[in-house]
Amino acid sequence: MICGIVAITNEVELLKKCNLIDWKETARINGGEIIELSGETENKGLRFKIIQNKEGEEYAIIRGSLHKEAHGVNSTRFTFHDLCKVIHTMKLQYGINPHTTFLRSFEIQINLFLMFPVSGIIDRCLIHKKVPFSHFSKTDIHFGKIAVHDRYALKFYDKGVEINKNVLRYGIAVLKMEQLKEYSIKTLTDLLDSSKVVLLVQELLMAAKDVIFWDENANTVNLNIRDLERWYQLGKTSYWENVNHKKAEKARKSLKRLSNKLNLSDYNTHLEKWIKYEWKQLFTSSELKAIEPILKMEHLAKGTNAHLYKGCKRPPNKCSIASGDVKTIIQVDNINTLTREPVNEVRFCASCGRDISMQRKGSTYCSAKFVGEEKAKWCRNKARNRKIIQ
Repeated sequence: MICGIVAITNEVELLKKCNLIDWKETARINGGEIIELSGETENKGLRFKIIQNKEGEEYAIIRGSLHKEAHGVNSTRFTFHDLCKVIHTMKLQYGINPHTTFLRSFEIQINLFLMFPVSGIIDRCLIHKKVPFSHFSKTDIHFGKIAVHDRYALKFYDKGVEINKNVLRYGIAVLKMEQLKEYSIKTLTDLLDSSKVVLLVQELLMAAKDVIFWDENANTVNLNIRDLERWYQLGKTSYWENVNHKKAEKARKSLKRLSNKLNLSDYNTHLEKWIKYEWKQLFTSSELKAIEPILKMEHLAKGTNAHLYKGCKRPPNKCSIASGDVKTIIQVDNINTLTREPVNEVRFCASCGRDISMQRKGSTYCSAKFVGEEKAKWCRNKARNRKIIQ
C-alpha cells in the first residue's frame, strides 16, 4: 500500500495553528521574521516544514509514513480502507486539504508475512535490471537492500525485527512522479480513488520479475566445471551490467537452469505469488475487480509477459487461464481475451498492449505517427523476436 510520502501545499494557516503538531522555529531573517518552521505529529509518522519563498509566500512540505501515522508502526497490514481513513484524519486533525496537497514522491510498499527468515531472500538480491543492490546498513548487512534507478528505487528489507516475526517489506520508492504518469495520481485526493491505487500492483509485479537472485552459499559440488564457471559468472554484478538485452535473456535462462540443478528456490515466481496474495488482502472484492486478470493469470505463453503490462485492462497476449479451463472467456474492456476478437472497434498493440483504436483498421502494432519511431520499432522487434522464440 502507499506508505512514505513527500507532498507540498500552500494552505498553511490551519497547519500553523494546529496544537497537535510540535512546532519549532528553525530559521529567521536576521533574527527577525520567521521564515521556516518545523514540526512533527505525536505518532512521529509525519514531519512538516513551512518555508517562505522569495516572494514571501508560504508553503508546507509534508514528509513521512502514512502507515505509521495510522498505526504507530509500519510492520503491520495497511489496507486501502486504512489509507483513506488516515488521509481524512489528516484533514480533520491538521487541516491538510487533500485536494490541494500535491505529491512529489511516494512509496508503494507491501508487507509479506512469511514462514521463514527473510534474510535468506535479502541476501540473494543481486541486481535489478542493470542496477546492483546495495546494503541499507553497513553494520547490519542482512537488514535490507536497495537498487536506485533514476526515477525510482526498489527496496527489500526486514520489517519483522520490530515485532519479532518474519515480515519482508518489498516496495518501490517513486522518486519522480513521471514514473507513474499514466495512473493520473497527483494529489492526496487521488490516493482516495481505489480504481487508481489498486492498479499500482502492476509496478510491484513488473519490478519483481526483473530482480536477479543469486545464492553465493549454494552447494555447487555436483556441478561440472563448465556449469560451475557459468554459475559464478552469473553471480557478478559487472556481468549483468554489461550484457545486452538478448544476452541477458539467455543468461536468465542459464541462471534458472542452474538454480534448478542446485535445488534453489525460484524467488521470482514466489515473489509474484506473495505480492498477488497480499495485495488481495488490502482491498474489497469490488475494488479488486479492475485487476482480476492480473491476479488470476499466472502461466503465460513462451516469450510474453503480458499479464504484467501496465494498464491491466489491456488484453493479455496468448495467455492460459489460471483455472485451467481453456474454454473460459474473460471479458476485459470489451475484448474477448481468448479469441482476441475486438468489440466496438477497440484494438490494442499486440506487443505492448497500448490502445491503438485511433490507428487505421488492420494495424497490429503501435504506429510511429502516434508513439514515435523508436517506440514503434520496439513493438515490431518484440513481436519478431517472439516468433523466433516460439
